[in-house]
Amino acid sequence: MLDAGPYTIIPKKGTIAPECDENFILKFSPIEVENDFSRLLSANIQNLNPALEPLCIELNGVADRPIIHFELQPTTFVKADKEGVADGKTKVIEFISLGTNIRNTKRFMTTNPTSQGYEFEWEEIIDEKKKQKPAFKCMTPKGLILSGKKAEMVFEYTPESVGEHESRWLFKIPSENIT
Repeated sequence: MLDAGPYTIIPKKGTIAPECDENFILKFSPIEVENDFSRLLSANIQNLNPALEPLCIELNGVADRPIIHFELQPTTFVKADKEGVADGKTKVIEFISLGTNIRNTKRFMTTNPTSQGYEFEWEEIIDEKKKQKPAFKCMTPKGLILSGKKAEMVFEYTPESVGEHESRWLFKIPSENIT
């Protein structure tokens, strides 16, 4: 490989005795998302039988980067959705209130790891079955996160009654058509 790009191989050189095997470790460690990570790995084998083809392996890796990263504390809260399966995309923010009519605030950071800024918005999913005043409020319903920057998100929880309460919200990036 002349331009190894995000690939490394260990060991890079060495000797393999006749009739023996050798294991190699090939690592793919991209630091940026690109369209083309294809490379051709070729082995320079001295004393190779001229009747044999040189060893060449095509490499093609794919790098993904999230559009948004939520910096949330780990939670042990697990609740299945209506189909009985927990959604892997769902993030949970837990509040503990020491009484009713007490405002509790949670703050967390989000990171835009992309090369372009974008606007975001939060939308509450209203449960029509519940006729009570919402206990949760998003204090950052809309905003802009610049490329490579962080933005703080703030939610408030003010319970009017004792018990467990929940609210569902959608995080949207309209310009990317992401919900």
